[in-house]
Amino acid sequence: MLEVKGLSTRKISSFASARDRLPSFSFVSGSTDITPTSPIPLAGYMDRLGPYSSIGDPLEANAVVISSANKRVVFVTTDLLYVGRDLVDGVLNRLKGSLRYDELFISASHTHHAPSTDKSKPLLGKCVDEYLQMVTLRIAGLIDRLLNEPPTEIKLRYASDTLSGLTINRRRVGWEMSFPPRHGMSILPNPSGFIDPLLRVLTFVDVNDEVKAVAWNFCCHPVSFPFSSQVSADYPGVVRMLLRSEFGENLPVLFFQGFAGNVKPVLPPARPETRNLKDLALYSASRILNGPGFGRFSLLQWKEWSGSIGRAVLRLCVEKGTDVEGSIYPSYKLVKLSDFGFKNTVENVVFRRVDIGEVTMIGLPAEPVAEYVPAITSLLQRRIVIPVGCADHVFGYLPTESMLSEGGYEVEGFVGYSGLSGKFTKGVENRVVRNIAEGLALPDSPH
Repeated sequence: MLEVKGLSTRKISSFASARDRLPSFSFVSGSTDITPTSPIPLAGYMDRLGPYSSIGDPLEANAVVISSANKRVVFVTTDLLYVGRDLVDGVLNRLKGSLRYDELFISASHTHHAPSTDKSKPLLGKCVDEYLQMVTLRIAGLIDRLLNEPPTEIKLRYASDTLSGLTINRRRVGWEMSFPPRHGMSILPNPSGFIDPLLRVLTFVDVNDEVKAVAWNFCCHPVSFPFSSQVSADYPGVVRMLLRSEFGENLPVLFFQGFAGNVKPVLPPARPETRNLKDLALYSASRILNGPGFGRFSLLQWKEWSGSIGRAVLRLCVEKGTDVEGSIYPSYKLVKLSDFGFKNTVENVVFRRVDIGEVTMIGLPAEPVAEYVPAITSLLQRRIVIPVGCADHVFGYLPTESMLSEGGYEVEGFVGYSGLSGKFTKGVENRVVRNIAEGLALPDSPH
């Protein structure tokens, strides 16, 4: 059982009487377990081929149905590396007639300690049909149950804070320890590189000021869980556990991964993992040429790092915030992968946008680099922007225009592992921004 210190309160500060007259939303929420029940491979690392060894902590899907006037959105967050097209299609097919395509906003936390549900990326982890079907049925069943439950009146509050010293940019020029050594963009700590340190929290509160659900957004690769062969939700699971210790064990907690394509935790320096002379020589050469690389947290360090995020989320739930008022409008735009230069069996991917009052959630079907955050917030001026990566079916990474000439994993290294062919064409950044700006489509399914 993880132990993380938090605040002792179950209610937020009361709304002023004037606020009680603000428009409210209709709301229903819930969770379902998606922990695998038999040893199968995990997704996220190319060199981890065997089945998982044990369950470090459970995996979940959490959902919120929020509506206002004649519009509604079903938000679903999952403890998965990627959601995958088969899972999205499977859920929608089982809910045909009761859920439109534009109403589903589904995303993955990007944990590297969950089985795959994405058949298009076998090199990142074999997708086992039985697990994919189990997750599909449980998520579809959860949504179906929520759509048939009577909703309650809810108030929505937004709060944010900057978390310093927890994350770091991972793109830096260095030497790759190959034969011969190659110099270029590598995965190395870059303290001067851009990150998105903003923690964003949406708190769903009923008429009695009780917290009924929490949705939070942070930009960081979930690659810090210290046991590589165990199932784990990584740091989102720690935050979820802390919030439930304060607000109730059944509290739905939705985690929306940020634009974390080039952002990792601030990890301890790497150490040689064997006493093999060759490995020691490669480690020593890399340390001399590149400086400290990314190491691993101990269990204690992981708990403390994750807990510091959880305590910050909790503070925003109980101390700060502004009311969100207005209407709900979901929209999307289908984007051809060929527009970015790629060919794949999946021809289209989906850019999603949901407006809830003054809050705009942008869901991209990729792992966007953090530099897209200021580009999008500049585009959507005077709005509160929540940037969500790993939404819907993810095709791969999404670099900025300036990164194309630099190369690196986020530009070209990921392509083969993602089942793609081709390469990014020039103008990628303008295409992304334009598609977000034009991201309004008719509310019918593209299938």
